[in-house]
Amino acid sequence: MKKLKLILFGASLFMLASCGSKAPDETESTPTAPAAVEQVEDTDTTETTDNTDTAESTDPADIDAVLAKIEDLRNKAIESGAKDFAPGILDELDETLASIKERAAKGEDVTADLARLSMLYDALTSYSKACVLKNKIDDMELAQLDQKDYDAGVLYLNECDELFEEEELSAVKLQDASKKAYASLNTVYFVAFKKLAKDARAAAFEAKRDADSVKAGVSQKERYNEAVEIFKNGDSSYAMQNPERACDLYIEAGELFDELYEDVSEKRAAAQAAIDAAKAKVAESEKAALQADKDLPITDENLAGIEDEDAVLLEEDEYDDPEEAEADIAETFEEEVINAVVDYLEAK
Repeated sequence: MKKLKLILFGASLFMLASCGSKAPDETESTPTAPAAVEQVEDTDTTETTDNTDTAESTDPADIDAVLAKIEDLRNKAIESGAKDFAPGILDELDETLASIKERAAKGEDVTADLARLSMLYDALTSYSKACVLKNKIDDMELAQLDQKDYDAGVLYLNECDELFEEEELSAVKLQDASKKAYASLNTVYFVAFKKLAKDARAAAFEAKRDADSVKAGVSQKERYNEAVEIFKNGDSSYAMQNPERACDLYIEAGELFDELYEDVSEKRAAAQAAIDAAKAKVAESEKAALQADKDLPITDENLAGIEDEDAVLLEEDEYDDPEEAEADIAETFEEEVINAVVDYLEAK
């Protein structure tokens, strides 16, 4: 469980190194973006985009709404890590956006430019997300679990890097390559975490088995039920096709079961030590009594300080029912100690 936890801890690290053929560095020169951003790329009329509403001729009255959608695409690219993985390209696209806004304010038709820019921002989002996945996969050494898709993803990322270097950046090609890169690497990540989730579940179940062996569900009922609920949530996440979340939940449940086992086992050990000590004292008392009988055996003769068997020392008490006055005392000292320890554990 600890080993798996260390492995998964690496998955949470957000590597800021670029993926693809070369990692961007603040001291390095950034990839060259299209110089003439106002110039509309000469693409085929069949060029498509996920944002089809910007691909059509836009009514000037709706230009603000279209620009708002472009801003949303830009924010998504930044949230995905574009500033870390393609800062130069992001800057160029931002300059293009500013220029389009100025031209739109003058009444120019910027419909085609907006369509192209929306594709580029969208492609930059896919590229950045693919880079994040690649870094996680590399850090966790998961590529071997789906080498074919990993190699394909790296190939598409390299294709994106090459497109960044071209004088005239093709929005269609970049969008296609970036989406394929993300899809391939996401498949690797999904397959890898399905395996990790299965391993984590097996470990958590074994931890539960240990907790059950010491009756943790009785002595630590609330925490035990909490661990069981977390385990079940892991199953739900796995069924909902979220193996990464499932893996985290299984690990959490397993750790809680481990804590329960160790806690209850420690208390049981302390209780057993008390029982063993009590047994030892009983044995010593019995041994001392036997030795006393040997050293000073009791005879039929009267002993100093001992009265006759039928001597009346005090006036006889009268009870309505003598049995009702009997105290509830354990038959032997040893049994009394064991029962007291059990009562103590149950109270805890």
